[in-house]
Amino acid sequence: MVFIPEQEFTTRTINFNGREEEFSLFRCKLTDNTRRWCISIVPLTFHPGTMEDIGFYVADTFSNNNGDQLPPRSNWMTIPRNGGALPPPQVYPRFIHS
Repeated sequence: MVFIPEQEFTTRTINFNGREEEFSLFRCKLTDNTRRWCISIVPLTFHPGTMEDIGFYVADTFSNNNGDQLPPRSNWMTIPRNGGALPPPQVYPRFIHS
């Protein structure tokens, strides 16, 4: 999955359980005020980071040398009850320069 830091979240359409689903990669704030990256199916009428999401993978946040908040390339935790499978995905940031 490719993440574009200049955008709030990134989506990719994937065949899942015989249907085309839009998976979203985004950073959300948890109830304890920490932030995590998530890869989830977000229902069309909801914003990312709600209880309505179907979460498959989560990861901790980190900053690169420029202070950008980027998702990690690896070390994603799988949420098997929702369908997350091993091996977890790898994420590659792609920067858009103006």
